[in-house]
Amino acid sequence: MAALERETCKIIGKDGNVYTMKEWKEMQKAKAKEEAKATTKKKTRKAKKNEKEVTEVAAYINKAVSQMTALKSFAAYYDNAYRQWGTIANQILNNRKIRTPFVKYRVTLAELNALLEEVDKYARLGEKAIYQYVEKVSWKLEDVKENMDNILKGVHESKVAVTFRDHEAINGCGKRLGLQTLAKKSFKAISQMETAIKELKHIAEVGIDPFKYGDYMTPHTRSRCWA
Repeated sequence: MAALERETCKIIGKDGNVYTMKEWKEMQKAKAKEEAKATTKKKTRKAKKNEKEVTEVAAYINKAVSQMTALKSFAAYYDNAYRQWGTIANQILNNRKIRTPFVKYRVTLAELNALLEEVDKYARLGEKAIYQYVEKVSWKLEDVKENMDNILKGVHESKVAVTFRDHEAINGCGKRLGLQTLAKKSFKAISQMETAIKELKHIAEVGIDPFKYGDYMTPHTRSRCWA
């Protein structure tokens, strides 16, 4: 412990050396400056790590959702069917077993897109509040999946695929996908949603290491998500 020698205004440091009061104060000031510099560097490194992690979380979410191409295709069918096929499209979409789940689907998909915009915003800001939206995205995907399941159920129960089986509004391919064609493509999207929901909930609960965030996935899952 440093001892102040009152008679000579000298200070004996912990290292055993004797310093003048001026020298001691300068040493303490330099020490405080170095400690502050080290603290700043530590905070900067932590901030960069958090920013990297947040960016990787956002990238994972956008990658996972963008691969579900059937989501946009179903929305496009609802939005453009009448313009493409006229009254037959209305007969299909106005069927009571199809209309309600389709309307709900469009609403939940719009809400999902709004959440994705929030994810992108927090990613740009590098804020870990993004994890709140990770869980919200998983919940919204559950809603989207439920409504898609109900659309498929409605198509089956309404028999529209049988009634209009020779029409492009049902069996169209290429750029003008029919409803039955979309139904066949939907099974992949549903599987992708189930996988994403599970993994997003895991990320929301425990977070991820930006360099290891695929480690908890099975090899099969990783190959599907990042191929």
